[in-house]
Amino acid sequence: MKSNFNLDITQIIYTYSFHHTKKVELGVSAGLHITAVDFALSPILEGTSTDIKFKLAPPLPVIGGRLNYHITPK
Repeated sequence: MKSNFNLDITQIIYTYSFHHTKKVELGVSAGLHITAVDFALSPILEGTSTDIKFKLAPPLPVIGGRLNYHITPK
C-alpha cells in the first residue's frame, strides 16, 4: 500500500482594540481557521480499483476577546 497525507493550516484573524488607557486595553477578534486535509491510499499492485481519496477544507469561524492589563507603570 502507498499512502499520502497532507495537512495545511491557515488562520486569518483580525483584532479591533476599542478601549485604551494606561492600564487596560480591551478588544475583540474575528476570523477564519481553515484546515485542508488531503489523504490518499492506493495499493502497490497496478490495475486494482481500491484507491481511496479524501479531501476536506471547511472554514471554521473564530471569535475572541482581548484584555491587556499593565501591572507596573512601565
